[in-house]
Amino acid sequence: MSLANPWAFYFLAITIPIVAMYLLRVRRRRQLVPSLALWQRIFKESRATALFQRLKRLLSLLLQIIILMLLVFALSRPFTGKGFLEKKNIVMILDASASMTVAEGKGETRFSMAIDAAKRIVRDRGVTDEMMIIRASTPAEVIQPFTQNTKALLHALDEAKVGRAPASLEESVKLAREILADRPGRRIIIISDGSAGKVKELAEAKDVDYVSVGEATENVGFVAFRARKNTSVMTDFVFTRVKNFGTEAKNIRLELGVNNVAKQVIPMTLEPGQERAHHFTPLAYPGGALLTLSISRDDGGNWSDAFPDDDVAYAVVPPFEKKKVILVTSAEQDFFFSKAFSAMPESIDDETSFVTTKEKYAELSEEDREADLTIFDGCEPELPERGNFVIINSPVSVKPFEVIGNDTNVSIRDWNRKHPVTRFLSFHHLIIRRTQKLRLTGEGEVLLEGNSGPLIAVAQDGQRRIVYLGFDILDTDLPFKVAFPALLRNVLTYFHQEEHNFVRTHYTVGEIMRPLRRLPENAAEAVIDVISTKDSKRHVLDVANRTFLFADTTMPGFYKLSFTGQSFYTVVNLLTPESDIKPLPGTAKIEALSKSALFLNRDFWIMFALIGALVLSAEWLLFQKRITE
Repeated sequence: MSLANPWAFYFLAITIPIVAMYLLRVRRRRQLVPSLALWQRIFKESRATALFQRLKRLLSLLLQIIILMLLVFALSRPFTGKGFLEKKNIVMILDASASMTVAEGKGETRFSMAIDAAKRIVRDRGVTDEMMIIRASTPAEVIQPFTQNTKALLHALDEAKVGRAPASLEESVKLAREILADRPGRRIIIISDGSAGKVKELAEAKDVDYVSVGEATENVGFVAFRARKNTSVMTDFVFTRVKNFGTEAKNIRLELGVNNVAKQVIPMTLEPGQERAHHFTPLAYPGGALLTLSISRDDGGNWSDAFPDDDVAYAVVPPFEKKKVILVTSAEQDFFFSKAFSAMPESIDDETSFVTTKEKYAELSEEDREADLTIFDGCEPELPERGNFVIINSPVSVKPFEVIGNDTNVSIRDWNRKHPVTRFLSFHHLIIRRTQKLRLTGEGEVLLEGNSGPLIAVAQDGQRRIVYLGFDILDTDLPFKVAFPALLRNVLTYFHQEEHNFVRTHYTVGEIMRPLRRLPENAAEAVIDVISTKDSKRHVLDVANRTFLFADTTMPGFYKLSFTGQSFYTVVNLLTPESDIKPLPGTAKIEALSKSALFLNRDFWIMFALIGALVLSAEWLLFQKRITE
């Protein structure tokens, strides 16, 4: 047997004053009396009971000493058993990801089952063991630092909440190992259903015990949901993928709602493990729309979905309007641009767009110069303070592009295949006889690069957004390629997105939301309204350096960003691999981690304290009955 607090035995010194109080005798007084006959009789009777009186005093003294010893033993916290002799430092990782909201047969969630298992481990750990609790979510969060205080650990578990963000158990284990690096008796306990991260690989480590919770396996959920506006025909394409993660065939209905109005219902049968894609009938919402897609059980189905959170997905159809385009060029160049723009009547507003020369453009009023896109082809541009511009082969440098010379016989080196301007285009066989040598003097991005440097680049100068082509299109074969109208369409779409989208159209739960570009200078704050089927909330964010960060994307639904009178919609979806809710078998059992089944591994202080309280109660009762003094 060992003692957690051996210093408690110093309190046994209190025995000395207790014994002294019982041994002290009251000093007798001398008193004159008229006769001793009566007193002699009393003395004879007291001698007959003196032994019994001494026994009463000794019994009272013995009970007092026993009570003191029991209290001292309780304070010293004695314990025994091999499991408790060595102090351990334990980090318990609690999976708080989306799959832990799965409802099991008894109506309790996997997270509540994990909490119950964690509480049992906390109560039955070694008396000297210190424990820390980490809530595995995005990011990992320490909800209780190292402590021996069982009450503090249990309180932290009571306050723990399950989330819907994906949990990185790898990150949590890495954090635990960093914290345990200089501590003896290191141990990590993971309580999870195994759906979050590489649990199987983590559980194989020698310092990790994995406790599995959950049994349910049947679930149908969305894998993908997207809406995209095709500006070439002005229709909205809606696409989804849905998967049956269970072991039985499922009859379901996909219900598509637009602005809270049901539009399409698609019956579908999914075999076990089957994933199916579906393209909905194209929609047409030029002003934009909010889409909700849900899964419901088809009539006659005999299955229940244990994980309903992935049965709803959201998407945004962005608005789009025809654009006013001004082309400043010579009559010779006009032919190629006119042909290219005629191929996109759904995007170009013929009534407001026009072609002009540099001289006539200079005579226009400030109001007439306003356009969604202005193209300066082969002439010195006169740029307004704000707007979207394409500058082609300018004779003078235009900030932030500096012309440092010319080059001939240009060969293509590479291009940016991910940027919206050059996406889906090929420049492999583009012939360029002559080009300017460009140098970026500010923030920008090279989209097409030749052997002499940038050929096409994009940059922002204040409130001006510029796409720069360093070559005359007549010095190339670009006007004769399909890539030419496609390039102009991409430029128009890019500027539209830059103008109208400050956030992406979709995010996943737990992903940080930040603006795609800097907010206006007069934007002091930004407001994000969360519009969800389960909850609605408003967040007011401070804007610093014309940007912000928003991390509270824990609820799937629509998110509305507002500032300076403008509003933009985006969505947050679950769409997580955790939809595969089949639990991964554990590598450790609660019974193996818990010591409560072994009496020798119990902490005895409570037992000694209870016995002490019982003896104290007995002593009080004996005193009231005048059995002790």
